[in-house]
Amino acid sequence: MLKIRDDVDLKELEKYGFKHIINDTYSKEMNNSDDRYETSILVNPLNKETENHVVYYMNNDEKIGNIEEDYTDLTGELDTLYDLIKADLIIKE
Repeated sequence: MLKIRDDVDLKELEKYGFKHIINDTYSKEMNNSDDRYETSILVNPLNKETENHVVYYMNNDEKIGNIEEDYTDLTGELDTLYDLIKADLIIKE
């Protein structure tokens, strides 16, 4: 699991397009090639079990066909994670 280092000020995430949404939770919504999905990367230090963990979130409000046949471009998510890793903000736990 990926985790933001404990010594990182979460405000640093704003430099990478994350927005402070509530308390110490930060979110970055991603643009998708498939508008049936809403994807985002969350950092939520409020949950003690996942404190500071980086979570990829995919939400689908509609009932759609077989997900194996669908394609969602994850380039933005991978680019964001790469940027955070290169900036030494993330560790693997």
